[in-house]
Amino acid sequence: MGNRMRVRTFGTGVPVVSIPGLAGGSGMFDGIHRVMAGAGCRVLALDLAGDRWDQWVPALSFEGYVEQLDQLWQRELGAPAILMGTSFGSLLALEALAARPDRWRALILVSPPLPPPLPGLGHRVRRAIRSWGGHRAVCGAATAVFFAMVAWEGIHPVTLWRARAQLDAIADARTPAKTIDEKLRLLYDVWKPERLPRSDQPALLLRGALDPISRRAAPQLLSGYLSRLEAREIPWAGHALHVSRPKVLASALLEFTQRQDAG
Repeated sequence: MGNRMRVRTFGTGVPVVSIPGLAGGSGMFDGIHRVMAGAGCRVLALDLAGDRWDQWVPALSFEGYVEQLDQLWQRELGAPAILMGTSFGSLLALEALAARPDRWRALILVSPPLPPPLPGLGHRVRRAIRSWGGHRAVCGAATAVFFAMVAWEGIHPVTLWRARAQLDAIADARTPAKTIDEKLRLLYDVWKPERLPRSDQPALLLRGALDPISRRAAPQLLSGYLSRLEAREIPWAGHALHVSRPKVLASALLEFTQRQDAG
C-alpha cells in the first residue's frame, strides 16, 4: 500500500493514535484532539491511504491499513500507545490490536458501525457512488455522509453552529468517492467479528443513544473478544458525538486515557 499516510501531532504526554472514519479525514475531529492535547495527551491524528484526495491507492485492505499503523508505530512511537478509532476507524483499530497486541496498550472505539447497519442500503449506496464517477463525487460524497450524520444530531441546535468547521475539514480532505466505496466493501463484505482473537487489553466503547449506525448490540458483539471492554452510552446523541456532545465525549476519553496512564 505504500507510505501514503499524513500524521499531525497535537500536544505532548500520553500517546494516543486517532484514526478517522468513513470520509472527511482527521480534521473533522481536531476540536477533540486539541482538548485531549491540552489535558496531557500526545495525539497523533492520522489520514491513512485514501482518506484525502492526494492519497488514493487502487485497493484498500485491512492488512494494508495495519501495515501503515506498523510504520507509524516504528517511526513515531516505539512503545505501547493507546489506539482510538472513530466510526469506520474503529474497525481498523480492532484489526491493528488483533495483529499487533504488543504495540497497543489500550483501545478506544467511538461510534463503531457494528453490527454493520442495513446491509441492503449499504450495497445500494456503493452502487450509487460507483455510478456517480470517482472524480465528480470527490467532495460531494463526503459532504453527503456528513449531513446524514448531522441530521441524526438535529435535536442539538449547536450542530448547525459547528457545521462550518466540519465542512471546511471535509472540503480540505476531499475524500475520493472510490475510497468510500472501498471502505463500505470492507465493512459489509470483509469484516467479521470472527477475525478477532481474544484480547485482554483495556478497551472503551462510546456510542450515542440515538445512533442508528453504532447499535446497542455493539458492546455485546465485541465483549466476547475484548475481555476488559467498558461500554458507555451517551444520552441524546447520534453518530457524530464530536459534533453534538463534544464535552461529554472529551471527558470520557480523558478519564479513560488518564486511568491507563496511571495504571
